[in-house]
Amino acid sequence: MKQIAIGLILLCASVQANADDVPTFPARLIGHAELPAQSFTRPPADAPPYFNMSGRFTGAELREEQINSIFGARTGIYRPFAGQALQGFSGLRYLGENRVLVVSDNGFGAKSNSADALLMVHILHLQWDTGRVMPEDTVFLSDPYRLVPFPILNEASDHRYLTGFDFDFESIQHVGDSYWLGDEFGPWLVETNRNGEVLQVHPTNPGDALIQSPDNMLVRSPNPGAALPPTVTVPRSGGFEGMALDQSGTILYPILEKPLRDATGEPETVNGAPVVLLLEFDTTTNTWND
Repeated sequence: MKQIAIGLILLCASVQANADDVPTFPARLIGHAELPAQSFTRPPADAPPYFNMSGRFTGAELREEQINSIFGARTGIYRPFAGQALQGFSGLRYLGENRVLVVSDNGFGAKSNSADALLMVHILHLQWDTGRVMPEDTVFLSDPYRLVPFPILNEASDHRYLTGFDFDFESIQHVGDSYWLGDEFGPWLVETNRNGEVLQVHPTNPGDALIQSPDNMLVRSPNPGAALPPTVTVPRSGGFEGMALDQSGTILYPILEKPLRDATGEPETVNGAPVVLLLEFDTTTNTWND
């Protein structure tokens, strides 16, 4: 299995490098643009009315159906929201000319509280002169062709919009006319068209070695005290995080957020240092490179 190990190494303070050998990268803040936290959009017209409100599962109670009935003591913001929140973003790709491609996170931070958060991809225009971030386009992700290999929350609906209960996308790249998204729950690698419709869903199995998280919908929960399946080697919230694209624009490099775990639960190490995996996926053959 082809993999690149990235070690996190702490250097002792007593080890000092020659100042002349340390490169410097001067940086100066010259602009700031902001999208307010309370920025919302309407759900698609053909989405179930249920999605006219979001955040109903974020309070201390299991469900709250009254808008603005939950007060966020840390943020000062009331929930649930009327409509769908544009914030926050988990993956970003610069498109040039002060425009960025971003993907929404899974919603409200967990699978259990994000079942009413629709997943979206946005193109944003950064207006440095006015300090504003202006949404140019919003695409809602969906599975109309029934290609997602597990039951989704909107399984019985017509257009089958995806929610934060289904995926937790953390990274995005555009390849040709497609978007490629790295998911944390599976971890899954997902391709959509520019309309946000799923075209492919790939399990993480480089070299035929299947890698799964406890949040993978195909992982059966064991009885109390029983061991997880041997394929569950990524800890919870340890799936795909960042994802790079090579200069040819065809090879993706998704990286896991956390080290793999062995049968005893210990993280994978190289020379005693914890490592995470950077994998390689060829979009021309739709295969993981060995």
